Amino acid sequence: MRLETIVPAKRINGVLQAMRKAHPYEEVAYDLYRLENPGEAYGLGRVGALPQPMPFGRFAEKIKDVLGLAALRFGGSLAEPVSKVAVCGGSGAELWEAALSCGADTLVTSDIKYHTAQQILEAGLKFVDPGHYGTEAVVLPALQNHLRSRCRELSMDIEVILSETKTDPFEYL
Repeated sequence: MRLETIVPAKRINGVLQAMRKAHPYEEVAYDLYRLENPGEAYGLGRVGALPQPMPFGRFAEKIKDVLGLAALRFGGSLAEPVSKVAVCGGSGAELWEAALSCGADTLVTSDIKYHTAQQILEAGLKFVDPGHYGTEAVVLPALQNHLRSRCRELSMDIEVILSETKTDPFEYL
């Protein structure tokens, strides 16, 4: 059997160790090829400007409504204006300095820890933390439609089913 995968360079040693450990007998046969595709590198998040600035409180409420959340965490003055926003679905709190350097005045991401929140606010950046589930669940229907479309294009008879199981481990009072 032959298996091909793409592995980030910094993880090659760990992947090779795991492969050797899982291999059922003596010597593992493998090849490593450096992948040097040209093209623009994209980061994890995006930065964009709102059509019109709005108060941070209204912006945070809009995020809560659009994502269909019972609650969200935020930091910053509710009266301050929001005009340029950095967004990273999932756990992107470590990107706050990059957001600031891109000129964002507000960061929307999840899993912001206490001390990181303090640093973000001290730097003059506001934040909205809708939770890990809240920032990722919203893309699932679009991903389902994309996968269905690609399967049709490739004449693959595959049913793409979106799970209805709620995986958010948090509840709110």
